[in-house]
Amino acid sequence: MWEGSDIDVEARLQEARAQIDPNESLATSLTKHFRLRPVVARRHSLQTGTLRYFDVRYVDATNLETIASEPLGDADGRILYAITLNADELQSVMSKAATSAIANLPQVILAIPQETEGLRETIFEVACSKWVQDNTPELEGDRAARGELQAYMSHSEASVEQALQAFLSPSASSVECSWFRGGERAAVSSGRMLQEYLSDVCDKVFSKTPILRNELINRRQISSSAASARRELLSAMLTSGDKRTLGIEGFPPHVSMYFSLLQETGLHREEDGRWGYVPPKADADPGIVAAWQAIDGFLTETEIERRTVGELFELLSDAPYGMKSGLLPVLLCAALLHFDTEVALYEQGSFVPSLSNPIFERLIKTPEKFQLQRCRVAGVRETVLKRFADVILQKPEGFASEKMNLLTVVRPLTRFATSLPAYTKNTQRLRETTTRVRQCLFDAREPDKLLFTQLPQACGLEPFTPSDMQDSDDVDRFFRNLRESLSELRRAYDDLLGELYAAHTKKWILTRIAHRAFRYSSHTRTSQES
Repeated sequence: MWEGSDIDVEARLQEARAQIDPNESLATSLTKHFRLRPVVARRHSLQTGTLRYFDVRYVDATNLETIASEPLGDADGRILYAITLNADELQSVMSKAATSAIANLPQVILAIPQETEGLRETIFEVACSKWVQDNTPELEGDRAARGELQAYMSHSEASVEQALQAFLSPSASSVECSWFRGGERAAVSSGRMLQEYLSDVCDKVFSKTPILRNELINRRQISSSAASARRELLSAMLTSGDKRTLGIEGFPPHVSMYFSLLQETGLHREEDGRWGYVPPKADADPGIVAAWQAIDGFLTETEIERRTVGELFELLSDAPYGMKSGLLPVLLCAALLHFDTEVALYEQGSFVPSLSNPIFERLIKTPEKFQLQRCRVAGVRETVLKRFADVILQKPEGFASEKMNLLTVVRPLTRFATSLPAYTKNTQRLRETTTRVRQCLFDAREPDKLLFTQLPQACGLEPFTPSDMQDSDDVDRFFRNLRESLSELRRAYDDLLGELYAAHTKKWILTRIAHRAFRYSSHTRTSQES
């Protein structure tokens, strides 16, 4: 008529009370047994298209500053519930909220419940019941004991949740909870006010976040299908940037990414009858304008020293931009294609001559292994580049003088060096200047340094820097010396063949003369004898 049990649940609970430390930090106990769900800043997320949420942690007076300073990880902010047990702890936490380092963390919100009486006892009973559950293997075959323990555990958990609900969900309840951010009190008295307050915080912290409404890619971790669609979008960007909608036909998954990231932002549009990647217009979304300016400023800094793509991604991910990592490769690709004439990409120190899908696949996985460097073509450098294109190399087909490409000019020069005959690559029968120029061409690793630093030095001149004013005498002297050196390299092997031919011809003539002289002398001697 009733189920019996061989387990004395009450005795096991008594044993658990002896095993568990009753003086354990209340915040630690709550963290173990009552993990809180993150809180989403709904309004801000809906308006910007970027999901932002705050993770929730329990702290006490001893670990408040430590946990507040921990990295946020994937979260955009953090709510700390400071659990105090007496008036002294409450006063300590209140003072830290206004004066400690936590006041300098704009993404951290501190909530201090004024009353937590009775919470320690209830959370202690929950811990004991879970200890019994984890340390009593006999429960597996005793349904009656499992039911009794489950009922006890449910009652204890309900008591804890009721106590927590009074201050975790702000309302008109009698439990007062003080809220702080940046060392100042915040007016939060209901769940709705908390939601609005979190969105206000995100509006201030991420004031320059672009409006990008695409749930497939606008997130930190994208799905495998979204990653495949992004790969297709990058491929279209690299091969069909001169076409409307990148030549995408139909409605594949990556077409939505194109519309939200490139078309609506104005990064890919038609100007002067040509489609291409351009900066956003002045009247575009202020967030995308600010993000593009951040990229431009970052690239300007790379003129002095190379910086990694990982650093750029970190800049755009942090406040005030707060962009998600899923869309950063697309934005970088658009910037590299726009600045293709002046920004060089390096992979582990080696120059990347052209962008491709495999390059971006590796870049997405390990952005810290790729470096960027801007090579401005301005001032005297622009003059040097024009002279290279017009005088020495001849203009390649389709070359546009209004958008000169450093790589377009340097590549034929390096190909010339690699195609030289083996004799020309090794002979020492060259002028000293020509030998230095040849060595520069063979050792070239960076296009800008080759053209503006190494070759001028080989020709006995100072490097051409972006800030140099135009000096026609130096440019003329540089190209005169360089032209002579390249001409000497070009004709070195032919000169050798000419010398060999001349020497062979001279030898043949001398041989013929000697032979005829010998025949003449022999004929004369014979005649005399006759």
